[in-house]
Amino acid sequence: MSDMMFREPNQVKWQGSRPGHNGTQVALHYGTAVAGEVLFYTVPAGVTFFLTYASMGLADDVAGVIMMSIEDLTPARWFTPIYAYTSIANNLIIPPSNFWPPLEVPTGFTFYSFTVGASFRVSNIHGWVE
Repeated sequence: MSDMMFREPNQVKWQGSRPGHNGTQVALHYGTAVAGEVLFYTVPAGVTFFLTYASMGLADDVAGVIMMSIEDLTPARWFTPIYAYTSIANNLIIPPSNFWPPLEVPTGFTFYSFTVGASFRVSNIHGWVE
C-alpha cells in the first residue's frame, strides 16, 4: 500500500506542518520589566485568533511565578496556556506550548502576562486571525 493512501484529504492545503489559511499571521514577542499582570494582545473585533504556539521566560534572578492567561470579556480567566513556579533564584525558561489543532480564541479575548516575585518576563505567541 502506498504512503499516499494515508494522506489527509485536505493535506494539499497545508504549508509545512501547519494548515494553509486565508487569515493574517500574528507573531508577537513582548517583554516587560513590570511586575504583576500586563495586557499584551487582544483579539480584534470580528475575527477569531487561532493560537498555535505560546512561550514565556523569566529573566530575573529571583524566585517567582510566571503565567500567561487568556481572559474573556467579563474579564474572567478562560484558559491558562502557561504556568510555572521557581523556588530558587535562576533564569527560568519554560517549555513552549504548541497547540495542534490550534486553540480558537474568540474576538475580544485578551492575552495577559503575569508575574509574582519577579519583574521581568518575555511572552511570545504565534498563530493567525481570520
